Amino acid sequence: MRQVNMLLSLVIMIMLAGCGGDGKAESSEAYSYLKNKGYQNVKWHGDGVQYVLNEEMLTRMPDMVEWGLMEGIDPADYIGKTIEVERFKAIGSLAIEGEFIASVFLTDGKPIGGTETVVDINGDGMFTEDGMFSLPSGKPLRSISGKSFEEWQRDWLDRYGG
Repeated sequence: MRQVNMLLSLVIMIMLAGCGGDGKAESSEAYSYLKNKGYQNVKWHGDGVQYVLNEEMLTRMPDMVEWGLMEGIDPADYIGKTIEVERFKAIGSLAIEGEFIASVFLTDGKPIGGTETVVDINGDGMFTEDGMFSLPSGKPLRSISGKSFEEWQRDWLDRYGG
């Protein structure tokens, strides 16, 4: 009987630990940003990344597309600044049906924009510009720029040093 009680206690402790989470997502500015934009079922999606934005990053994929999708943001204003990217799974995109990955870009702890990405567009973990959208408008790059991808990329590289 004692072994059964110990086993039952262990199972309950494991269940309680699994339900609590680490609270990191709910306490972040990025989480609040998504909730305030109306996204639902927002869940932390792995570790974020942190980097100092430089001109070279703006000339390679997927960085150039991610920054190109952030409406009203001039990436030149953020060169040399530390950028944090926090990723979440959520629902409520205007462009993607069902669950998607929301990447929120922050500097000095404040959200500056983000992207929405289908969970796995090609089935192989690779994404294309057609699988990424502006957060929160849900607009694809073509709608934001008014250009084909090739035209946009040429202009982007001319501007940011490619």
